[in-house]
Amino acid sequence: MTGALVGLQRAVVRVALIPVVLVGEILVVHPADQGAAFVILICAFAAWAAAILSLHLAAHAGRVRIPPALEAAEPFVDLVAIAALTYTSGGPFSEVGVAF
Repeated sequence: MTGALVGLQRAVVRVALIPVVLVGEILVVHPADQGAAFVILICAFAAWAAAILSLHLAAHAGRVRIPPALEAAEPFVDLVAIAALTYTSGGPFSEVGVAF
């Protein structure tokens, strides 16, 4: 049961970081325009985070069982998302880089 609680805690932190990263990017002035890629990626990552959180909440309530492959893939999806958000939000001038 401890592993399920840790997964739930990580899912809550993942969802909580979305608005923090978004506000950080809005407040920092970048030397170049980022375009729409950052907005699309942050929306996709927010949808992923919300879906995983709801899945973990359902699993914590005992309604579903999370597939082990999905639990193993979660950190890799997070790393790819952070790298993509950092790249699309200004590279070295990015506040998303702090997430690393």
